[in-house]
Amino acid sequence: MARSTRARMTLTMLAALTVASVATGLVGCSSGSGSSSSSGSAAPADLAAAQTSVDAALKAPTAITQTVPLPKAPEHGLVIDVDNGLPGSLRIGAGVQAAAEAAGWEFQSISFDASSPASLQAALMNALAKNPTFVTEAGTPQSQFGDSVLAAYKAAGVGIIVNSAEPVVADAPIVADSTEIPNGYALNKAMGKILADWFIVDSKGTGNAIIASVSSFPSLKGLPDGFIPEVQALCPGCTVNVTDISLADIQAGTNQDTAVAALRRSPNTGYLFFDNGQFAVGIDSKLAAAGLTNVKVAGIAPEPKDISDLAAGGTSAWTTIGFEYTGYASMDLAFRKQQGVDLTTNNAVQPVQLVTSANASTVTVPWNLPTDALAQFSKLWQIK
Repeated sequence: MARSTRARMTLTMLAALTVASVATGLVGCSSGSGSSSSSGSAAPADLAAAQTSVDAALKAPTAITQTVPLPKAPEHGLVIDVDNGLPGSLRIGAGVQAAAEAAGWEFQSISFDASSPASLQAALMNALAKNPTFVTEAGTPQSQFGDSVLAAYKAAGVGIIVNSAEPVVADAPIVADSTEIPNGYALNKAMGKILADWFIVDSKGTGNAIIASVSSFPSLKGLPDGFIPEVQALCPGCTVNVTDISLADIQAGTNQDTAVAALRRSPNTGYLFFDNGQFAVGIDSKLAAAGLTNVKVAGIAPEPKDISDLAAGGTSAWTTIGFEYTGYASMDLAFRKQQGVDLTTNNAVQPVQLVTSANASTVTVPWNLPTDALAQFSKLWQIK
């Protein structure tokens, strides 16, 4: 992808996702640059427990997290995906479409300008005019939907399924809350725990790490929220520093410079974690230019370049996100709501995989596992 295109996408994502911080604060550290987490104890790390987690996470997932079947096959419906045009959102929409069509539903999509809440609200009203059964939307806080829009949906009896946002409150027409939707914060928190286990094992219980955290994105705060407690529990001799990457850093393209500056202030740090692989592309050259050639880079949601760098001996570990799976899980919620059955918590965190040099050659990005996830969902949906 061209640098100019990536920059435009990043700016658009920032405009869409810049919201107030999640109420859940970072565990074990403050939110400022250079904050740290370490118990200071000389007790040995629990390497066995961390290794067990790593071994499990390296395996390609084969089962979806949803396990509860529908009472019957879904009745016909129309779902409209309102998307912001970003690559991840488009892949989620593709998952919504595949699941809808597998169930015999009609699918439509309407795009909006991610930088404009008014554009989102107009798109939602255009979708409502088409008399959908449900509308899906990825990543935008429900506070931006607009009170008048939500009132119109409630009056029409049309539900909105939000995914990849945090927090989400189930209040008509929003049909499911943070514990039930495909939840980006919960997913990132689970992956933060896995990355912490890898860090503990890789450093043999003596590692020093920096997390470059874009804390203004609520879902991205899941990485330190999952990482830090796991390190505190299993590795008393490890240290974690959280360096906040500001929106200004991202907009100016200086986020990696901020991370490198933090590493220079902590010369004994051997690990750098990113909460989105998009922010890590090209970091190896930055580290080399700064003379920081012994720093291992890891994080969440790798770009293809991150995986190719890993396979070539560059970046060190990544956890994956399956965007199409998010679309399948969103339609799973739609079908359950349509049939009036209880929603479950099995959609909140999807399967993931840890990618290191041990398995990088077998991993394809964009990542979408299990390969038969839609077929597994279809079986639960009683689709013949």
